Amino acid sequence: MFTFLTWFWALNPCLRQHLDMEKLLNCWDFMKCGFGPDGSRIETEGLCAAARESRLDGVHGGKYGGRACWVVMHTLDCGGGIQENFSAKYPVCMNCRFYWKVREEEGKNFEVSLLLNSRLHDK
Repeated sequence: MFTFLTWFWALNPCLRQHLDMEKLLNCWDFMKCGFGPDGSRIETEGLCAAARESRLDGVHGGKYGGRACWVVMHTLDCGGGIQENFSAKYPVCMNCRFYWKVREEEGKNFEVSLLLNSRLHDK
């Protein structure tokens, strides 16, 4: 049964894109780490650096650095460690499920790490 709603959905990419954007998760939501803005661990351990990084706000449709956490220093990695610099952090993040999820969701609109890093260092 081909309904009006099905037809409207198929012919309206702007609507599809808007609704898809609402489904995008920030790293703290995807990883369930408790360090995001409303996280259960922030009172005792503090807010994650990615959740404070305003220079990356809106990147890949995320809040602050929540969808570009692999370029934000002092964030908890998947192994529970914290890398102090990009050259130590990036190889770890290349094995992260969230990184690859964002790459897949963004497709050709994915902003490469070199450009994201320049946002952090140019300001």
